[in-house]
Amino acid sequence: MAGALPQFYERWLGAANRGPIDPNAFDCTNCFMQRPRGLTRDLGPFESNIKCCSFHPYLPSFTVGALIKKNPTSPEIERFLKASRLSPLGAAPPSVWKPSSVCETGRSIQTRCVFLSQDGLALCTIRDYRPSTCAGYVCRSSKGAEGLLAWRNWEAQIAKFEWTMAHLVAFELGFTLDDCADEFANQTEAKNFFERAFEVASDIPYVED
Repeated sequence: MAGALPQFYERWLGAANRGPIDPNAFDCTNCFMQRPRGLTRDLGPFESNIKCCSFHPYLPSFTVGALIKKNPTSPEIERFLKASRLSPLGAAPPSVWKPSSVCETGRSIQTRCVFLSQDGLALCTIRDYRPSTCAGYVCRSSKGAEGLLAWRNWEAQIAKFEWTMAHLVAFELGFTLDDCADEFANQTEAKNFFERAFEVASDIPYVED
C-alpha cells in the first residue's frame, strides 16, 4: 500500500503507525487518476509517466544520508542534490522552483520527480525512504472527503516527525537554530553532513508530544 509509513521511518515511529485504515484507496501500479471518477484529491487526469509525482520533494538530512549510504553512486541522488537547496535540515526544492498548480498536477513533465522510474511503470525508486508528502498522498479514499482529510492529517504528523528529527540531528552536530537556515558551500560538504546526520539520527529516539 503506497500510503503506508515508509519502512525507513519504522525505527522511530513503529510499524503500527501505517496511516488510516483505507482498503483499496489507491493502486499506484494501476494509476486511478489517469481516468479519475468521483471525489479525488486533485483534478487530473494524470499522465501515465508522471502520475502524482510532479513536484520536487523535501528530504530530511538523515533520509538523504541513508540514501547516500545505500547507493553512493546513484545518478538520481546526484541529480536531486544538484537541483536542491542543501542545508543542515536536508534537501529542499530550489528557491526558483514553482510547484504545480492544481490544474498541472500529474501533467507537467518539467516538474516530474527525479526518483520516478523511467522503465514505463513510473514507480518510486525510493519508496521505502519517501517523505511525508508522498507517503500521505492518496488520490481518493473509500471514505470520501472524511478519508482524504484523515490522510492529510496523518501526513502532517509524519512531516512533524521529519522536521523535528532534522532539527534534533542538526543541534546534536553543533548547529544552532540560525545555522539551520544556511546552505552548505558545496555538494560535497552537504553529502558529508547528511551521512553523519543519518548515523546520529539512528541513535535518537523520537517521542511524539
